[in-house]
Amino acid sequence: MNKKILLPYISRSGHNIHSKTVGGGIEKFVKNIYEVFPYSIPVEITSEDRSKGNTQKIFNYAFRKHKPDIIIVNDIDTCFTVPMIKLGIPTIAIVHEPLARDIRYVAWWKDIHKFIGAGGHLYFVSENQKNFHNKNIERISNKPLIGIKGTINSSFSDGSEFVPKKKHFLYDAVTIGRTDLTKNPFLLHKKLQPTNLSSCVITSGNNFQHSDNQKKYWNDNLHWEKPQYTFRGLNHKDTMKTMSEAACYVSTCSVESWGITVLEALLHGVPVIILSDKSGEHSSKIIPADPDHFKILHKNVSSEELAETIDMFKSRYRAYEDRLAISDATKNKHSKEKWIDKIKEMVYHSKFNIPKHSSLTRFFT
Repeated sequence: MNKKILLPYISRSGHNIHSKTVGGGIEKFVKNIYEVFPYSIPVEITSEDRSKGNTQKIFNYAFRKHKPDIIIVNDIDTCFTVPMIKLGIPTIAIVHEPLARDIRYVAWWKDIHKFIGAGGHLYFVSENQKNFHNKNIERISNKPLIGIKGTINSSFSDGSEFVPKKKHFLYDAVTIGRTDLTKNPFLLHKKLQPTNLSSCVITSGNNFQHSDNQKKYWNDNLHWEKPQYTFRGLNHKDTMKTMSEAACYVSTCSVESWGITVLEALLHGVPVIILSDKSGEHSSKIIPADPDHFKILHKNVSSEELAETIDMFKSRYRAYEDRLAISDATKNKHSKEKWIDKIKEMVYHSKFNIPKHSSLTRFFT
């Protein structure tokens, strides 16, 4: 695919898609597109740029400079692309937002009709996430959202993920997540501290969030010591190595939109426990290739039940061959080739955004 893709994205954590440390799911998704399609042009918009109201200015400059064939955005602020859609630029928006009733989503829930009405193509990353946001969009705007194009997985396997040959696990359970109340990675420490099991939290190296509650969460979780291990600011390579040395992965965020870390754990042969809200549902349950590779528990699960489940997985998937089977099955389900084909399909269908009078029609004929 030789279309010139403009990729505006917001960097919230201080890392960008060129960093060795992956700041979050959106950065990872943009990085994937950038590395897979050589004609991609990333445009970073920092938190400072947003606070100064420069998003539209930066986007317009990049648009005039690069003259893209297509635009792919990965943030809820999609309406700044509407003028380009009306000019005939095919535009795809992918929603990565969690299943949270956050005040910052209200304006987006109201405005998303404008994006679709202008001809934008809207995708979510899971059916569970789509249903959640669709319900809230209808509740806030008093009208159903018509024209959602579908879903696209947040990530894929590049085939190089490894399963270590070790006789002993360094950690009984591991989780990955920035130090954030929504992700709540330190829930794992709190649950396993009363047990005889070790836990490992891999989290962000600094606190880039400034609300009082987020500051308190950061400060309240600086005290952990072994057997509750904490690693801050690891690069992606070391994160994967550390995670692969655990008997089990625990996803502590009950409102995930998809769950890249769940995929990464399974790709490295690590079985997964997913903590859900009271519904018992979770977006990440579509990721495992086999129902035996994961278990969903309520986020208020007792320490004893969580420990018992970890011990069950620790016993069932102790052998290298069994963990390799998890990895191979996951690689097959989430291959890079399948993901690329899906992106190409999305780009192909976006051609229907182009008005017949637009000169851009020539790019798809």
